[in-house]
Amino acid sequence: LNKKLKKYKNYVQICYTNDIPGLMSNCDLVVSRSGAGTINELIETKKPSILIPYPNSKNGHQKKNASILASRGGSILLDQNFLSVDIFQSILKRVFKLSANKRNYKILDLMKENMNNIQRIDSKKEIKVFLNNLIK
Repeated sequence: LNKKLKKYKNYVQICYTNDIPGLMSNCDLVVSRSGAGTINELIETKKPSILIPYPNSKNGHQKKNASILASRGGSILLDQNFLSVDIFQSILKRVFKLSANKRNYKILDLMKENMNNIQRIDSKKEIKVFLNNLIK
């Protein structure tokens, strides 16, 4: 599979990097597992995604993480155990199908809009308020 994918100039497979936000900011659509760090980066960068939770994650936490963005319409949640090349290609074709006016991708644009509508929580501020309330 990797040999076939290498011929596509826009395909980048990364095993590990410290610059996830930088990479995500250059994507139209992110395909990833759904650990907490990934979910936070997707919210921060406001990028739509296809999330494939690691099926053996403890207590199914990756599926729970992915469902947060999927329930808001910013991500598509796929189950690895029922995923095939045909299903994945079909989803990509739907996401990248041009609208009638040929200027936008209806589903991708809707996912982007939904990600923009997710309220980002300022965790530093929330923790500070919480701690201040404890000391009172």
